[in-house]
This record gives sequence, structure tokens and C-alpha cells, in this order.
Amino acid sequence: MMLKISWWLTFFILSTQALLGQVFHSADTAFLQASEKNQAVLLVFSGSDWCAPCIRFDKTILQNEAFQHFSQSTLTILKADFPQRKKLSKHIREQNDQLAETYNPQGYFPHILLLNSNRTVIQTLSFQNQTPREFIEQLQALLGKAPLPRKEYRYSTQLMGSAFEFAVVAPSHHAAKAQHLLKQGEAEVKRIEALISSWKDDSQTASINHASGVKAVKVDDELFQLIKRSAEISQLTQGAFDITFAALDPYYHFDGTQNRLPDPKVINKTLPLIGYRQIQLTPPDQIYLPTKGMKIGFGAIGKGYAADKVKKLLQNQGVKSGLINAGGDLVAWGKKADGSPWKIGIADPFNKKDILMWLEVQDQAIVTSGNYEKFIQVGQERYAHIIDPRSGQPAQGVVSVTVVQKSAELADALASAVFVLGVEVGLDLINQLPDTECIIVDSQKNIHYSQHIKYQQTDGALTERQ
Repeated sequence: MMLKISWWLTFFILSTQALLGQVFHSADTAFLQASEKNQAVLLVFSGSDWCAPCIRFDKTILQNEAFQHFSQSTLTILKADFPQRKKLSKHIREQNDQLAETYNPQGYFPHILLLNSNRTVIQTLSFQNQTPREFIEQLQALLGKAPLPRKEYRYSTQLMGSAFEFAVVAPSHHAAKAQHLLKQGEAEVKRIEALISSWKDDSQTASINHASGVKAVKVDDELFQLIKRSAEISQLTQGAFDITFAALDPYYHFDGTQNRLPDPKVINKTLPLIGYRQIQLTPPDQIYLPTKGMKIGFGAIGKGYAADKVKKLLQNQGVKSGLINAGGDLVAWGKKADGSPWKIGIADPFNKKDILMWLEVQDQAIVTSGNYEKFIQVGQERYAHIIDPRSGQPAQGVVSVTVVQKSAELADALASAVFVLGVEVGLDLINQLPDTECIIVDSQKNIHYSQHIKYQQTDGALTERQ
């Protein structure tokens, strides 16, 4: 009996030592464990049967009992070995070559790096015959400063009649908190929709429309200020953007059910109801549409406004990096989990399945208005859902407008306005605005750029201009 216990105890000690000294040779397995245990990865490039410093590091550090105890709770160790005599599987050889291409292109041996579980580099370490204690202290100092591994959490849903996507970057062990933040973003859009939707009879916007020509309506300051800013943008764009275009809503249906344009006589009869100058704003909270049948609608600014509000809400909750895609009205801040910029594709308006160009975005909004999502097809002619408020007719000559601006609300309104104004006048407007950029694709497939845009197109990607 004593012999069996002694044998079992010896086996347990050896097994524990093996576990403590575990070194991974599979990168996928190592990074998976690091993510699950919220550990950093110690990546060691070694020549195990020919490189004397590599062999010394292995014996002095990796096989040291104190280091093994330290690493058990703090590190996942991954060795990329390049032996001269020992045989490795084809998969491991190919994997090690890929690791070397990314992290050790100079071919140094030994080469030691500390990585986050998302494969970003924290620090390159040196081994100059340190003692195990000195090497551990070096790691402890780095781990104390190292950011926690981060992950992108996403949530998609339908809101405001469009597809919404929310993304936040958070530590990989904060999944529950991240999901709660995403739900808060959704709740904020629903709150805004209940306030500004002209299709919901119980909204304040619907109340304004119902009372047109009858009386002023008291509204929340949030809605009052949005209407005030909308009127200011209308003035800036010479009426190419105008929230009173909503009087035309009954005559246009961009859901595939309409195959002819409305009767011009009906449109002309409705035009007197359109005009932002007619909106009467009486501070602090009174809105009045003086003519019966007047309406306001936020279809050309509402999603951008919602994206800005969600961004502000999440930032106030401590989210340093995130992205809101409000049906093509996109705002992004910070960087992705791997430290790279957010990259946004602009669809080819002549084939929406293809990407015309890519934009890298940081702390900016990008809004694209195009004729490829909502339109009326009359024979061979396609009419975009963007209506010129001044004529009551669908805008022609432009098929896609992308505006880059700090504010998604302003970018949303400007994209619609430039679509209406056309290439020449639209670019002239954008060129006069600070920190605003624009890309226009016309009906002849020509691409036009605003004067101060910081990008140039190269093989389908927009790169920094020199």
C-alpha cells in the first residue's frame, strides 16, 4: 500500500511540474488559453538544437521552478522553434514561419516578446544572462503597465426603419458589461425614435404635424434644438436640405411598390407647404407650422443625430473605442481591439456588392447617401430617394455622396444636400466648411473629391495624400 501511495505521489509531483512548465507550440492553442485565462503571451523564438543563447534561456528561465510558478497564473508561453536537426510537423513549420514574418522579420535568436492575447505587442524583451528573479521582475513591471486584452463586442438590430449595428471595444473579460452597454445604445435610439418619428402618432413630431395651421406645440428642449439646427443647415445649403420636405411623403414610396413618378401637378400643388423659413420657433419650447398640411420629418438627419447621441452616451459610460452604424450613417472613435483604425468600405453605387474604396476612420463620422438602396425604377431610369425640396422632384446627376465630418448629424444633412446641389455647387459648399470632406460619384461614374480631402484613391483604397 505504501509503495502505491509513494508511486502516486511521485507521479502527481511530476505531472504538476510538467503542467507548471507547459510550453505551447501551437499558436492558436496558446492564444486561446491566454484569452480564456486573461493572460499575456510570452512568445519565444528559439533554435533549440543549435543556438547556445536559446538553450541557455530555456534552461535558466523556462525550466526554472520559480519562473514556472510565476508564469502559471500570469503567462501563456509560446515557443516558435527553428531547429536544424529536429523534425517539426509541416503545420508547425508553416505557423512558425508566419509568426516570424509578423514578429521577427530580422531573424534574431533568441527573440522574446510579450503580447496581449489579441496578438498585439506589449514589449520586446532582452535576455542578457539575467537570473530568473531579474527576468520575473522585468515581466512584472511590464504586466503592471500592459493594457488588458481587448475584444470587439457587436450587436445588430432594426431601428428607425434601418439596420443598426453597435460595437464597443472592452476588456475580454467584461462581456456582460459590454452587452449591457450595447443594449443601452439600442435603448437610446428607441428613445430618440419615439421623440422625432413622424410616423408614431404619440411622438412630439407627430403632434407638431397634426397641429399645423392650428396652434403651436410645446416640445422638449432636445427636439426644439434639433429643429433649430435643421433650419440653420437649410439656410447654409440654400434649401437643398429642408425638414419640411415631409409634405411630399404621401406621393413617394421607395419600397419597390412604385414604378412611376407622381403627377407633376400634384407635386406643384404641394410645394407651397415646403419651406424651412415658415417654421416658427418661439423659445424656449414652442414650435408652430403656420399652414395646414405642413409637416416636418427627420429622414435626412435623424439617424445621424441618433448615432451622435449613442456615441456621447457610450463615451460618458467610459467606452474609449466604438462604432455606430445607423443604416449607413457611421460614427467611430478610438481604435479596434487589435489597435488598428476602423476601416469603412464605401459601396460602389453601380454594384452595391462591391467596395468602391476604403476609408480609415478615427474620431469621425462617415455618411453615404446613394441611389442604390431606396429608389423608384421607371423603365431604365432610376430615381433616388433623395428629393429636392425646392422642386419636389428626385435629385438627378449624382449617384453617391460620402461626407466625412466630426458630427454624424451634420454629415447626414450635408450628404443629402450635396446630392441635391450636384457636383459643382456641392463641392463648392463643402470646400467652404472647416473639417469637412466629401467624395461624389456622378451618373457618368466619375469620382470627385473636395478640395481639402486628405485621401487619394489607389487601387480601390484611399490613402493619405502626400
